[in-house]
Amino acid sequence: MGTCPRQKGERRYYRTLLRCRSICSVGYRTQKAGRALPLVAAPVRLGGMDQSVPLIYAPRPRSARVLLAGRLLWLASSLGCLAVLVVALVVHPDRSGVGSHRQAGFVSCQFLDQSGVPCPTCGMTTSFAYFARGQVVGSLYVQPMGAVLAVLSGMTFWGGLYIALTGRPVYRMLGFIPARCYLIPLFALFVLGWAWKIGIHITGHDGWR
Repeated sequence: MGTCPRQKGERRYYRTLLRCRSICSVGYRTQKAGRALPLVAAPVRLGGMDQSVPLIYAPRPRSARVLLAGRLLWLASSLGCLAVLVVALVVHPDRSGVGSHRQAGFVSCQFLDQSGVPCPTCGMTTSFAYFARGQVVGSLYVQPMGAVLAVLSGMTFWGGLYIALTGRPVYRMLGFIPARCYLIPLFALFVLGWAWKIGIHITGHDGWR
């Protein structure tokens, strides 16, 4: 008894699936061995027409550990954040809410001197100084964005030190969060913090007492 066209088509279909599975298996073993898989499609005859079975490309898995150069970079970032927090601890917060950076040898804010309005970064050093002394409320009041940056500096210090010592890429967890979910709120907080600083400075309520 002959085979009907439907059965022939099903046999071709299953043979195609087996061939695709074999190609994917070879690709997995080749990648696991550290060799590159050639990008060649397997010709298959389906329904009387020559077609090609698409290959499934699996990228080379990233290393589970950070390389030495990356660990040194994270160590440098960690020490840089620590240096910023140490300077904030040494500097005494100015009661006027601005100008604390002059204790570190910097000049006064020319934007504030010329216009009488604080610039977007006015009060950042004072906010860091309050935060380094544990006065979180004062840090938030003087410059909200400065308090947020101080928190991020502390997190970067501990996170960078952990990556440098263990080599575990914990920063990859940020890849699960879309960038707009934290960049847009940070930018909005930056603008609102500036507006708050202008408001308390113009009305004479600047500084934490």
